[in-house]
Amino acid sequence: MKKRNCSKLIRIAQGTRPQDATLQFMTNCVLHSRIETGLESNTEEYDEDVNVYLAHLLNSFINPRYYRAARKYITKYEMDIFARVEKAKDVRMKYTLYKTNADFLLLSASLFSNSDPGLHGSRSLLKQGKRAKVERGKTYYRFAFAYSEQITPRSPSLTEVLDKLSRGFEKYVRILTHLRGEYFNLHEHLSGGEEYHLRQSINATAEREKLRQKQNEFLDLFLAWKDNPDETVTQKLREVCGQLREMDPTFRFEPGG
Repeated sequence: MKKRNCSKLIRIAQGTRPQDATLQFMTNCVLHSRIETGLESNTEEYDEDVNVYLAHLLNSFINPRYYRAARKYITKYEMDIFARVEKAKDVRMKYTLYKTNADFLLLSASLFSNSDPGLHGSRSLLKQGKRAKVERGKTYYRFAFAYSEQITPRSPSLTEVLDKLSRGFEKYVRILTHLRGEYFNLHEHLSGGEEYHLRQSINATAEREKLRQKQNEFLDLFLAWKDNPDETVTQKLREVCGQLREMDPTFRFEPGG
């Protein structure tokens, strides 16, 4: 297959600011991919608003600040997100948890669809892994849509986009998968092993952040326990100590009493 150079396909207006140029590039990639896959805008319903959302999402992923802000919401396992939503005290936090995880699953099922460690070489397992991401992504966008309707002040346009992403998740995965190969050339630049190590690096960063947050929680509880070592605080401290030992086997502390 002949290689395609995206610089020849996507033209950016001269004089465009760098931050606007990247967003314009992402927008054009989405629009070209829709045409080339036969999934053009507004065919089944008006969804040009989804194009804008996808372009901004792709643009966000090249900004390290987005990763730093988003990674505290990302969780790998379905039970973890349900537990975090259950503990969340306000609707906006529940909305953010579901929306951020849905965004990551959308890009994971498309831009990084073959990066699951242990699945390489097994077409059936790859399909199962992608199908699981699709089903979870659809569900998370549906929950984000439901919670967005409860947020004050409400953003009707974003709420509509989340609904469309939930219902058309597979379609948008197809569009972004095409974009991945034709405009980002990720299949040429990243081998399976390279994608695996990239994912491992991201996971390691997330684990370090989780450990840091748990250590901070331990310090807060330890200081509270020193001031008032009653049974309630002691029990909470024991629980956090147990969690820390699972995350860091070198941790050695157990409250007395």
